[in-house]
Amino acid sequence: TNSITEETATVGGNVIGGTDSGASAGDAADTLGADTTTVTAVSSNNASGNSASTVDGNLVIEGQYGTLTIASDGSYSYALDNTNPAVQGLDGDENATEVFTYTLTDSDNDVSSTTLTLTIQGQEDDAPTVTVEDSDADVSGADNSVTEASGETVTGSFTVGGSAGLASVTIAGVELVGADFTTPVTIPNDAGQGSLIITGFDADSGTFSYSYTET
Repeated sequence: TNSITEETATVGGNVIGGTDSGASAGDAADTLGADTTTVTAVSSNNASGNSASTVDGNLVIEGQYGTLTIASDGSYSYALDNTNPAVQGLDGDENATEVFTYTLTDSDNDVSSTTLTLTIQGQEDDAPTVTVEDSDADVSGADNSVTEASGETVTGSFTVGGSAGLASVTIAGVELVGADFTTPVTIPNDAGQGSLIITGFDADSGTFSYSYTET
């Protein structure tokens, strides 16, 4: 067994030697006869349809919450997928479990199978933040402004971020983050108080650019 906390990149250990780098302790070594024992196969109990591939001599398999890489000598690393909504959805008092079944074979071709269990511990994410950049030289403060009924257009940007990344950003019922999101996007204004257009989005920084025209 081993454990990893949400937002942590990887944990590791050795299933034959019974060591790990996570929070759990007291794991026993796996033994099979008196001969040299190696890991010869691995499968995911959570994502049963996924099969292992061989990369640089190691077995690599994707689970439900992350990817396990395990060598023939039993050493392994587990990389948690922190972009997975199921991982980000864990609260501080919630856990998820990832289980892999691996096969041991010794030099006499004796075979035994057992499991590696990883516990993903949730954590409370910080509330998202919004930063608005002021590009209106005639206005002091945190945001842009225009004169009523002037027909003026102002442009600017705002940045949305959070410790867990962005799942969605919605303005006036329009979702601005998602696989199908492209710019430009006009934000509806039933009050007739001007036209707001989202003109661009930088996914790496979470920055939206916009233009607003007073009518």
